[in-house]
Amino acid sequence: MTVGQRTWFIRIGILAGILLAVILFVSVIRNSGQQQTESPHFQQQTSSSTDVLGSGTVGPSVIPTTRGTTSTSPTDTYLVQLSRIVIERLGSYSNQNDNAHIDDVLSLVTPRMAKYIDTLRLDQSTVYRGQTSRVVTIALQTKEKGRATVVANVQRELDTATSSTRNYPTVRVELVEAAQHTWLVDGIFWE
Repeated sequence: MTVGQRTWFIRIGILAGILLAVILFVSVIRNSGQQQTESPHFQQQTSSSTDVLGSGTVGPSVIPTTRGTTSTSPTDTYLVQLSRIVIERLGSYSNQNDNAHIDDVLSLVTPRMAKYIDTLRLDQSTVYRGQTSRVVTIALQTKEKGRATVVANVQRELDTATSSTRNYPTVRVELVEAAQHTWLVDGIFWE
């Protein structure tokens, strides 16, 4: 092989490598773009639950799957985030934190709901008892005419001085649109 042939062989090899890198890069960018636009699709699963007042039942819960695409508006995203905040803050407490979990959510709920939440205040104690709630899945179930419903599956862990228990209730959050397009939580219903 002559020097000229070797030079052309090296040039063709480098060009083929660059072309392969560009094709691979475009393929990765295209696939990551599809994953970002995909959002959860929700299936209905029937479960019977009772509300926080113990006077009613909750309808179907929402279980996320990974198929399908949906677009969400900023309002829909806000409703889901507001529900997550209220579920996690109200559902996470200690009998040694001066009821901060209640004070944290009072500005996010309707006056009617605030009256109910105020009845949940705990007596302070030196013997520890606390609960941590984490939203596992959450979805906007319905939204129409100033009312919305968000359903979440929650991991709830109750700790005492001597034991720890964990359960996974379904929580339904009812929201209402107040003045000036402000949304407030009007009800929380635990399984």
